[in-house]
Amino acid sequence: MRSSILLLSSALALALLSGAWPQGITPPGQEKKLLAQGFLSAVDDPSGETEYAITDPKGHKSHSLGKGIARKPKRDKDGNALEVGDYISAYCTPDANTGQCSSLTESDFILINRPAPPTATGVVQRVLVLLGNNPNCNVPLRNETSLEYLRVRYFGADNSGTDPGCIARQIEECSYGNLRINNATTDFFMVTPECWATDVCAGYYDIDARMRAAALAIGVDPSAYERVHHVVNAPNCGWSGAAQTPGTIVWLRGWAMDGLTPLHEMTHHYYRWHGWAATATSAGVSVEYKDGSSYMGNGYVCPSAPQLANMQWASPAVGGGAVTSAVLPPGPATSAPFMLPATYMTGAGAYVRVLPDWVPGYYLEDGVTVSNTSARNLYLEVRRSMGADWRMAGQAWDGSVIIHDVRADYDLFPNVANFSRDHRSNFTGFVPPNSRRVMPEQKLVIYVGTFQGDKASVLPVYLCRYAGSDAECPTLSDVLGLPKPSASPSPSPFPSPSPSPSPSPSPSPSPSPSPSASPSASPSASPCTNPKACKVKPKRSLRSLLGRRTGPEA
Repeated sequence: MRSSILLLSSALALALLSGAWPQGITPPGQEKKLLAQGFLSAVDDPSGETEYAITDPKGHKSHSLGKGIARKPKRDKDGNALEVGDYISAYCTPDANTGQCSSLTESDFILINRPAPPTATGVVQRVLVLLGNNPNCNVPLRNETSLEYLRVRYFGADNSGTDPGCIARQIEECSYGNLRINNATTDFFMVTPECWATDVCAGYYDIDARMRAAALAIGVDPSAYERVHHVVNAPNCGWSGAAQTPGTIVWLRGWAMDGLTPLHEMTHHYYRWHGWAATATSAGVSVEYKDGSSYMGNGYVCPSAPQLANMQWASPAVGGGAVTSAVLPPGPATSAPFMLPATYMTGAGAYVRVLPDWVPGYYLEDGVTVSNTSARNLYLEVRRSMGADWRMAGQAWDGSVIIHDVRADYDLFPNVANFSRDHRSNFTGFVPPNSRRVMPEQKLVIYVGTFQGDKASVLPVYLCRYAGSDAECPTLSDVLGLPKPSASPSPSPFPSPSPSPSPSPSPSPSPSPSPSASPSASPSASPCTNPKACKVKPKRSLRSLLGRRTGPEA
């Protein structure tokens, strides 16, 4: 004890002489002050330089922590890991001379709680749209569009929000009414902000602060709105748009007010990640932003099944929420058909989620923990170029079952993946009607029948798993009850039932997460031991095919 007192006294004496205080010791009269309290939010930049901030719950104040992963606090003073979406506080010891905080360390942060991601259902937004215009800066920050154009893009020519292609109608249809913009309370103003950096890309929160100040200068209070969209000129910036996750602020370029960027950024308030896919020049390697089947990639269409599921905009088909070995017996049996409606039509019963735990290596040696390196779950959905997906016309997968794979260990609890763990939703491929596709990595065969229903927008989908070869599973003709081919060759309207090419390799895994519990299987329809008995009769109404459900399952 005596030696400890002597050491502390020596440290204090040294601090008095040098003016430098040891870490963890606050000088007399310089108590820590609360710097910020709120959500740890992220603004992901295409350059990879994410900007982190602490944002108050209503989004009225944001304290930027800076750009780059080094700026993200990793732990708090008690050693708790900190993740995007956490509710935290930051304290600092101000400089004795300036009264300002020069830097923050882990000892300055406190984890208050870890709330669930903000709900993306039943949301009606009141938005303030600010158009920046300052031609008097060194590099003029002239507006890149007009207020009238913005009004039309958001709500259509008649301001009703019902015009096909306007932002309000698109986001409402893609979310099945869960996310709407209030046309009566959303306002548009042009403001003249103080000049921001033009020789380099200005920080997001530097732009935000100047735009808010400019709004206040003309009598507009941004804090009276639930969301703020800044439409700005940002020289030397590589982005067309950006958004807080979680948060309330969107940044947009005036030339990027098309049908993709605003929807993409608005959705980032609830879901952080992008769609991946291999390209013609990527040698089979998946690339971020390249999924053309979702506006969270580079498509002009609604989100894909993994994204719809994460935001709870869609529910699985009956028995299709967790297809595991306990649900799907090995071939030659197949599942009973999952009747999947095209997602333009409804989110209820709109996808099948396959957890291929029969594949060696899906679990670690303990037989419980899902592998964090190779295990990939599958999501199956039907897409047609109708409704909000009308711009899918001409794509190879239009009118097919689309397959996405996701990182399985992050797919156990979808909400966890919303902000902190990228489950890497990857476009794997597609299966046209009346065809069969083999998924070698999942040891799975997917069979797709003919469009059904009065809108010809429902496809029957069957599954079969195998141990060694897809020959263990039945042929397409056996499953769909198609006529047997004649001995003499003749043209056939159906694709060959031979296996399709292997899907694109999965993207490189992220760092290992904490071990997770084994997924639980959801109830399933009985398997078909006689595949022909599963044949679905055509000419059935949409209601009879889908049942009387009008909303997603709980």
